[in-house]
Amino acid sequence: MAFDTPRDAHPTWMDLLVSGSAGISFAAGIADVDTQLCAASFVLVLVGMAARRTAYWGRWCALAVSLLLLGLAIAETAWMLSWRHLLAAASALVLVTIALRHLRRQRRSRPAPSLCRLSLVILHDAPRHLDAVLLKAIAEEAWESPLPGGSVTDCEVSPHEPRSYQVHISGARIFVRTSDANYWDEPEDIAAHFGDLRAQRAIRNHSHWTSIDVVTALHEATRDAAFAKAGALAAELAQGIEPVALIEAENGAFRTWDDSSDAGLRDGNPQDYLASSSGSAVVALDGDDPLLCAAVEEARRRWPEFVEKFSRRHPEQHFSIKAPITRSGHTEHIWIEVTSLSAECIRGRLGNCPIDLPGLKLGDPVSVASDSVEDWLYVLSTRPVGGFSIPAVERAQRRAATAAQAAAR
Repeated sequence: MAFDTPRDAHPTWMDLLVSGSAGISFAAGIADVDTQLCAASFVLVLVGMAARRTAYWGRWCALAVSLLLLGLAIAETAWMLSWRHLLAAASALVLVTIALRHLRRQRRSRPAPSLCRLSLVILHDAPRHLDAVLLKAIAEEAWESPLPGGSVTDCEVSPHEPRSYQVHISGARIFVRTSDANYWDEPEDIAAHFGDLRAQRAIRNHSHWTSIDVVTALHEATRDAAFAKAGALAAELAQGIEPVALIEAENGAFRTWDDSSDAGLRDGNPQDYLASSSGSAVVALDGDDPLLCAAVEEARRRWPEFVEKFSRRHPEQHFSIKAPITRSGHTEHIWIEVTSLSAECIRGRLGNCPIDLPGLKLGDPVSVASDSVEDWLYVLSTRPVGGFSIPAVERAQRRAATAAQAAAR
């Protein structure tokens, strides 16, 4: 049997001691017709029960009442020394000891508040000029509220370290750092783990990075509010610096920057946005892949079908072809939305964002030779026709996603 810590519903030695002391005091009070002693013994039992409770308030009440009883017992003993008064004083002293021990144990067992952390990193191609005054203005724009003076401080410790600033907000601190260098020491090794060509290019070629670290958001509501502010601040800091990718460093999430990134960071939950898919990966395909070779062969064999449908197209219909385009020694097999075609030439606009075709962007006009077509696609009454290479591309994308997940782990 434990001394003073209950195990399940079993009594402890301390329970028996307090109960025995109270019982003897009550019997002595009845024998001497001492109502004060009877009342004190009754209170002693109640206080002992409160001290035994696991409720924190019960132990504080037990401590307060025990101290009161102890003081009264000592005062009575000073006036009239008797075994009953000594017993009451001893019992009250025992209760004080019990309550103090339980309170100390309760405090030690309370878990320390855990610190929450979110680390967002923007990889970008253009430099980000930053100082404390400018960062304060950017934060006020992002959060649509003024910041008090002194809420943004410069905490740079060395000219050789990334420039660092601290933003004080309610319940949290946000550190912002910016560097004019690649985020990784060995970017080629990191890029090799990604099958997505956009991710590879972003990792290899970015020349600057900016990080936003939330380091002291403690409670759930405070944490969520701080993370939302960090996301909005990241979106505002990304303006005008040609962002190419986002990283959530704590969990290893990586996402190439796209048209949804600004809104995704501002929607109040940047972690969920970073964890979501960034759309279809742009992957390198093996030109000797039998599945891909069969797709190209079928697309070219059925090319007259595409030409015939295009000649009788409706104004709202979209016709696209996939063909290789080369710029500065880089070739990409890319979709083109067709605007006109002939036996020798196809003209249209880029239907995909090029990865590494200098001078070209989504929607730019281009032209290719008709015999270079590798795939084609159009929609007939909501039903897609063509897209012969899509199964080969999707298989490569699944492999790339698996490799990227393995690299993140």
